[in-house]
Amino acid sequence: MTSKPRTSQPQSNVLPLPVPRYLFEGMEDRTQDPLGEHLVTSCGKMVLLDKLLAKMFERGHRVLVFSQMTRMLDILEDYMNMRGYEYCRIDGDTSCVTIT
Repeated sequence: MTSKPRTSQPQSNVLPLPVPRYLFEGMEDRTQDPLGEHLVTSCGKMVLLDKLLAKMFERGHRVLVFSQMTRMLDILEDYMNMRGYEYCRIDGDTSCVTIT
């Protein structure tokens, strides 16, 4: 039996985010609260992300979430506001003054 070599770099887990239905025009139910729980429950991986972030923030960790789609960042921004998490959105529209 061979053992895996140990590396000095910390292991990172990558959680690919799904394509929630809110990315598609006309799929959002305008009768619901824009920052309601449906933001999480509409997608299984958002439920998982919700549980993961709650545990990470509870333990004092900082988290980096990456997405290539700005509409996904919009959804994540709504989610972060809904949960009251402190965040910094960095995308092509973010000025250098805001980042520093």
